[in-house]
Amino acid sequence: MKLFDKIRILRKARGLSQEQLGYSLSRVNKDGISRQTVSDWENGKFEPKLENIRDLAEVFNVSFDALLDESVDLENERVLEAVLNKKPYDKKELEDDIYFEPKKEVKDKRMTSWRTAILMAVSVLFLYFGVNGLISVISILTQITKDTTGYQTSLFLNSLHCTVCLGLGGVSFAFGLTSVLRGQEAKKVVSILLIIAASYLIVYGLYLGIRNISTYFQLAKRDKEEGWNDGFYERMIPSMFVQYIYDLLLNTALLLLVIFANKKFAKKEPFQQY
Repeated sequence: MKLFDKIRILRKARGLSQEQLGYSLSRVNKDGISRQTVSDWENGKFEPKLENIRDLAEVFNVSFDALLDESVDLENERVLEAVLNKKPYDKKELEDDIYFEPKKEVKDKRMTSWRTAILMAVSVLFLYFGVNGLISVISILTQITKDTTGYQTSLFLNSLHCTVCLGLGGVSFAFGLTSVLRGQEAKKVVSILLIIAASYLIVYGLYLGIRNISTYFQLAKRDKEEGWNDGFYERMIPSMFVQYIYDLLLNTALLLLVIFANKKFAKKEPFQQY
């Protein structure tokens, strides 16, 4: 194989552009190497000087002999791997598998399995929230009369909570379970549904907290004006603050967990100078 082909193959194998290769060579060569010069080498317009070949070997982190030896065929993947790792690239040694075995593609299923497990667990959690909401709706309908103060609002809020949690949680669980039974990764729609559900929980919790704490402030003010001395509503306000802040932090953590599980971690080799 000719030198100009080797330069092109090794440059791409190291993830370098022609401009990056020229810059790297300029750092070890006082004359400076331009992108056009690298292009001319790769097109076979002219060959690099001996000192340039030494610099190329240093930048590519390969042996000097591998660049000069025309019997070295870098289009052979095993030879290319041997050259890049500075291992013997003699054909007979490669055939005998003395130095290394062919690469085996191994799929890392750990990230996929953990991602799917997290999404399924969160789906079950939303189903649990939905069932709690359903129990509250049934309790309101069976134990509180329609003329009770706040009946309509409480029924609406609990019905909304039940519907959203059971709906989004149930659909995402169904999609996730289908993927698991097929031995596949949970689909993106599961993550989207759970992100919507977690965002809803945050908004719902903020609204409920502001509404209830405001109501207790009004009741505490009324008790003082009417001369009540027990101060029940006033004493409850701090504990309600703590409860709703705790719920807000928990729901935010749930949202971040789903977003984290939805991320794809692509391993990219950074640009390196050799």
